Amino acid sequence: MQSYQIIKPDPVLAPYVSHYWLLKTSDSEDFMHRVCPTGCMQLLFYLSGRVYSPDRAVWQPISYLGGQYSTYEDMKVTGTVEVIGIIFKPFGTKAFFPFPMYSLYNSIIDIHDLDIPWLKELEEQIHTEKDNAIRIRFIDQAFKKALRDHDFYNLNRLSPSIRYASEDPFVQLDRMAEISCWSNKQYKRVFSEYVGINPKEFLRIIRFQRAIHLLQVHPEMKLQEIAFDCGYYDLPHLSRDFKSFTGYTLKEYTSRFFPYSDYYPEK
Repeated sequence: MQSYQIIKPDPVLAPYVSHYWLLKTSDSEDFMHRVCPTGCMQLLFYLSGRVYSPDRAVWQPISYLGGQYSTYEDMKVTGTVEVIGIIFKPFGTKAFFPFPMYSLYNSIIDIHDLDIPWLKELEEQIHTEKDNAIRIRFIDQAFKKALRDHDFYNLNRLSPSIRYASEDPFVQLDRMAEISCWSNKQYKRVFSEYVGINPKEFLRIIRFQRAIHLLQVHPEMKLQEIAFDCGYYDLPHLSRDFKSFTGYTLKEYTSRFFPYSDYYPEK
């Protein structure tokens, strides 16, 4: 048995943070969880339980910042788990952290290795406090303070193109660069620094996330319709992306899981 809750951030943070999520399981038996690419980076604080990565043969840190992923990864969850997650907008993580986001591509980093004092202080506050509402308040306060020293010039130029791509599944890279008033080469460089993945791969991931969203909110739609609405040439192309990002074909995925998009949680 488990409880799952989504909470919106403070309005000041909304341009950069998509949402917070709270997960608590009451079943102490181990289980496997498959993590798929979402197009967003996340910061996790485990309050109880442990998570093991069989592919990497390592235990996950108690608190870590996760980069963009290009494929799925299995996680073994051990014990009763309670975790708080912070899901950033695709371009939002760079507003709080000084390093290039591509340095975390297909990887995670323990927050203690980041050597960021306010982040360590936040972890201590979260683990000391037992009330989730107060924990969320601590997160809001810490991230609002972290915004003060950021240079928003590139972020303000980049973000409209990503919002455009999120709304138009047929968008082309040339158009995204044009919206940001950069050459294609400049756009790819800044995009990778801020989003943590190259724009072509990002567009594949959000097409895939859009398909999951349509499966979630319009289960009556035919798979062929979903493929075309999400910018795919045909259904086999959509199924190939599902295989790449989840390890399952589209039909296998829909028979095993209830679709839920991490990229479009508010819709």
